[in-house]
Amino acid sequence: MARTIKATMPSGEVVELEGVPETATEEQIKAKLQARLGEAPTELSTGWLDTAKLLGSAAARGIAGVGGMAQDALRNVAKGPMEAAEVLLGRRGLGDMQGIADKLKNTTEVGQMGTQPLTPGQRYASSIAEGAAGGLVGGVGGLGRSALIGATSGLGAEAAGTATSQNPLARIAGALAGGSLAGVATGAKTTRADLAREVLRDAKDSDLDQAVRNMRDTRDLPFPNSGINLSQAMPEASNIDSAVGKLANSRYGTHVSEQLRRQPKEASMLVENELQQLPGTNRPWQDVANRAQEAATARIKQEKDAAGGLWRKTFNDSTASQGGMNAVDPNTIDRLATDLIAKADASGLNTAKGQGLKHLARSLYNRDGEPITDPTTLNEILKDAAGRAKPVTLASRGKDAGASKYLQSQVAETRNALGDASKPFRDANATFKSYTESVVEPLKKSVIGDIAGRSGAVPDRQAVISRVKSVFDNGTVPDSSRSEILTLQKQLQKSDPEAYTDAAKSWIAQKITDAGAPSDNRFPEDFAKKLVAAFGNTNATVSKQSKGLEDTLVGLARAKGQPDNTYLGLPKLMRYIAATSNRPARVEGASSMDFDRVSGSATANTLARGSVFNPFRPALIMWDSLLRGDANRFVDKLITTPEGVEVLRSMAKTGPHDKKVQAALATFAATLATGPNGKEAPAE
Repeated sequence: MARTIKATMPSGEVVELEGVPETATEEQIKAKLQARLGEAPTELSTGWLDTAKLLGSAAARGIAGVGGMAQDALRNVAKGPMEAAEVLLGRRGLGDMQGIADKLKNTTEVGQMGTQPLTPGQRYASSIAEGAAGGLVGGVGGLGRSALIGATSGLGAEAAGTATSQNPLARIAGALAGGSLAGVATGAKTTRADLAREVLRDAKDSDLDQAVRNMRDTRDLPFPNSGINLSQAMPEASNIDSAVGKLANSRYGTHVSEQLRRQPKEASMLVENELQQLPGTNRPWQDVANRAQEAATARIKQEKDAAGGLWRKTFNDSTASQGGMNAVDPNTIDRLATDLIAKADASGLNTAKGQGLKHLARSLYNRDGEPITDPTTLNEILKDAAGRAKPVTLASRGKDAGASKYLQSQVAETRNALGDASKPFRDANATFKSYTESVVEPLKKSVIGDIAGRSGAVPDRQAVISRVKSVFDNGTVPDSSRSEILTLQKQLQKSDPEAYTDAAKSWIAQKITDAGAPSDNRFPEDFAKKLVAAFGNTNATVSKQSKGLEDTLVGLARAKGQPDNTYLGLPKLMRYIAATSNRPARVEGASSMDFDRVSGSATANTLARGSVFNPFRPALIMWDSLLRGDANRFVDKLITTPEGVEVLRSMAKTGPHDKKVQAALATFAATLATGPNGKEAPAE
């Protein structure tokens, strides 16, 4: 194909040339006229049709991957331009230039196909068309972004080439700089997606699902709160921890840092609010201990009185069944006394056994030496004998306590030998013994007996505080059928119900106070950790402490006749507090440098820091910083709400232009407007 060209000579004369090949370059045409006319033209021009052909040829060259050497470098299409770019970036030495030049020579041969530009305007238009077409085919991003990056790459290449007499390495530098500026200008959405993918790189979908559920659960708490961030909600460690740690200590992480700052105060307010809902009164611990001891003492007395009542009832019933009380035959008394004396002699009259038997034998006669035949009197005598035969009594009198068992058996044999006259007493004593062994003694050995003490409550004597506190502090062994806390509540309920409610509430209040009081209205950052340590981490395997807290609250419900789960909002609250205790004191996973590299424009970041020859270096550094800040601020907003997390997940998987991402963004935007609990959000 040929074209017609007009050449303006230095004299002003216009020479028209016909049949000029379209592939002929400006340099070739000027050289030919120099040879024919003795001088070179100052300007060449063509018609509009030729310009159209020029643009078509330029696009074809761009698609072939040759026009705009920057595209070759960016897309790894031509190895020569890529290696040349590495020299410019300082990654390769100048000694490699010969081999690189050979590769550039091969690639430029393809660039000579089609209609060639003859004027400065045509050269710029051609370079722009080549770059735009190459960008579209290379698939830098969306169509508009790809074309823009390619076009500016071509423009940058031509500008640098014109300034340096078409030096190929200069064209590459210009193309890279031009393309990077467009990349910065169009890269915000793509950069956000890149950072989203890096943040969620090692996070499991199942963990993210659980994290979103955990974040949503915090909204059911009874008091307005800031919620928890994605790192706090995740069941396993991941890059998300590093992202939150970086944002919390960055000027870009305003949402994350503000949320973390508010959490200690909000945790305290939530717990305090929950405490106010619990029954009972928060009292000084000495008052709590005194009242608990009095209630425990009263409870034991209740059961002792019950045992006495059963004795009397059984005695009366037995007496009535045999038609009244029968006197004992005097001869029976004489025979029993003689047998006891004989056993005393055999045991040794100076031994504990001998002395005990001798004393019992004498007790069966009155002061006048006559046998006692009244059943009631005889019962009292035998009760006294049994008491004197107790080990502690023998020991207190300096006697052999080992004789107790033998003496007790002799008292029992004597009672049985009285026959029908002693039957009501035997029946009543059996009932008393059974109740005492099954009810009274276990109660005295339980937590009630510990709190009551050996002597029980004594006026003007303070109770031991630790006996009450330790019941709650020790908690409950998980999966155990025994709970001292619930035992305490059950038993005190029968003597003084408020003794338990006051003790339970005072204990919970004390734990909250011990976790840390605010200083100058600033809550300690470790408040949540201390509270979790006190009550147990209810996110993990159930501990003695967390089970103990649950039992304490169940006891409060039972004390008020309410269902067991009435006050179990506190353990749910503790799951939130346990999550807030995970604060970015340490960084695991990806480093800060990783996030810097991903969140900034890859092209701009590399060029800005790689070559001192880059004339756009200051601008690129500024734009790179802006892009990085935009991406981090974007993630900062997303990572603190469950709606934001869904946006983050969608963007990481599909990119910023997906319809699902747009829908998630709309939901997220609405949440920002209303706040997590459906209330108007505070102005940012």
